[in-house]
Amino acid sequence: MGAWSSEVYLQLDSLLISLYRITGYAPIDYFLGTFSLSLICAVLGEITLTFAIRLNKKYIDALNHEASRKEQLSIEAYRSGDETSYRALNKAATDVWSRKFFTMAAYSAGMP
Repeated sequence: MGAWSSEVYLQLDSLLISLYRITGYAPIDYFLGTFSLSLICAVLGEITLTFAIRLNKKYIDALNHEASRKEQLSIEAYRSGDETSYRALNKAATDVWSRKFFTMAAYSAGMP
């Protein structure tokens, strides 16, 4: 570990311990420090999650568009009586929907 990272750890440690020394009365400091640290973590998590969703917005929009398109094609195939195309397109739409579902599930796991 370099000197730079050691200095960062020392500064971070002094910042975090200061959250637990606000009033000088240990029981109150414990609750205030824990609340403050939790609030900071929640805000940083929310910022990170928002950034991740914005970064992947094109991908999510593409999944939505592809699922809608395949769903419409499968409905048209069903109406025309083409059972084989209907089943294939419906399976493809379900696969796309599953990818979107699990992407959104991953995002929701990151929510505070």
